Amino acid sequence: MPQRLPGLELSRRFYIEAVRPILDRYHPGLCYTAALIGPGSEVQGWDDEQSTDHHWGPRLQLFIAEADAPIADELALGFKEYLPHQFLGHPVSFSPPDEFGTRLPVNTETGPVEHMIECTTVASYFNKKLGVTSLKNLTVEQWLDWPSQTLRELTAGEVYHEGHGELAAARLVLAWYPKPVWYELMAREWKGLIEEQPLVGRAGFVGDDRGSRVLAARQVRRLMTLALLMGRRYPPYGKWFGRAFSELPIAQILGPHLDQALVTNTWQERQKSLAMAYQVIAQHHNELELTQLLSTEIEPFHDRPYLVLKEGRFADVLRSVCER
Repeated sequence: MPQRLPGLELSRRFYIEAVRPILDRYHPGLCYTAALIGPGSEVQGWDDEQSTDHHWGPRLQLFIAEADAPIADELALGFKEYLPHQFLGHPVSFSPPDEFGTRLPVNTETGPVEHMIECTTVASYFNKKLGVTSLKNLTVEQWLDWPSQTLRELTAGEVYHEGHGELAAARLVLAWYPKPVWYELMAREWKGLIEEQPLVGRAGFVGDDRGSRVLAARQVRRLMTLALLMGRRYPPYGKWFGRAFSELPIAQILGPHLDQALVTNTWQERQKSLAMAYQVIAQHHNELELTQLLSTEIEPFHDRPYLVLKEGRFADVLRSVCER
């Protein structure tokens, strides 16, 4: 039976016990970095039994220096010949990629090992993921164009051996958004949040409960995104969005209000739960000293019975800080 290990640990042992000995024997002195980054639930440390059905197993990236780029194919072919067909009970071979690029683990006993060791350079890998040949002098527009999921993938995972320092340098650049980008992304969430605060109650008031629920869910997502951004965590895509939020310290305080807003059956209770969530996120904004202190009070929307934050300038103030 396969030895059940978290994917990052499996790949770490795969590198130490199977890959490194091959490199030491056939390519002594080769300068490389071995890591597991990029797509995959195991890269985030979130893999479970279901994760093992595709793209999961003994795998990693081998980043060689630019000067050694011509031997990338030679390395990949060598691994096909010298790697074991099984490692700790897990198949090392994978099926050819389908139309979506998905590869499935395949049990083999003879012939070439169709491994998932990606032999590449740091520049080539990051160009494929981000569409740039250099991470120097990046513009705000480039940062804003990249999906936060991709940035999360490139900065998560584990480095098993750092040889030339190029991967470490690239991950350091991408560790978190530059301040102007960070503030702009928070400002965008605040803008949508403030604009739609009264609409949850307004839809409910005219009997559109479904519309009120949809608006509330959208507000919940904005609040969760803000919490992730404030916590300096790249928001992942939908599959892992709630899990990433739940790992934030603020989730213990903010989460119950969001849960209540999603399940309550009246628009009055819905907007009350959201109002309490607005206060929590506004107070967190102040605690982080992102800008000048802003009011966290809740008040009716003009003379209507819809609860909103008294202070609605969060987006403008965030942007003004970066314009100074």
